[in-house]
Amino acid sequence: MQEEIIFLTQYEQNRLFDFAKRVINNKRMSGVINGKVDKNVGEIMIDAIGFGGEYAFARYMKIPYEFKVHIGGDKYDFKLNGKRIDIKTSKCTSDSCLRISEGDLQKPMDYYVLVRQCYINSISAFRIIGFIRKTDFMKLMQEKQYFTKMYTVSAGRLSPPNILKDWYVYQA
Repeated sequence: MQEEIIFLTQYEQNRLFDFAKRVINNKRMSGVINGKVDKNVGEIMIDAIGFGGEYAFARYMKIPYEFKVHIGGDKYDFKLNGKRIDIKTSKCTSDSCLRISEGDLQKPMDYYVLVRQCYINSISAFRIIGFIRKTDFMKLMQEKQYFTKMYTVSAGRLSPPNILKDWYVYQA
């Protein structure tokens, strides 16, 4: 599978971390509890990794990324040519699959994109692994129990990101 790697500068990393802090503070002031849990990573870093995946996708697609706070969550991360796209980002692990929570599966969505945050030569990078139509995800998904019930599809079943990019450029 052909993946794309986006390296982030220190400035970009700092901007994403500051944005994540702003989002967490706004959530707390609004009484919203962060449902994301990772015993090894704090909630600000969890959100920074997620925003980093979205930012890397925007850079790869050559579209603007808005540092806007959406209280209560957003309905989708990007809308390209009328199609709703949800970016799913996590740290690089041996578990190479796209995970969608039960709640996220209920959202109206057209595509899911898998992005992995990793370090290459000590530089923060995001690997855009691939994408899948929601209808195809629903046919292929398997239920797995992590910290909560999730639905997964192996990364090997995803289409390479350049196909999505070519489709977007062609449609524009």
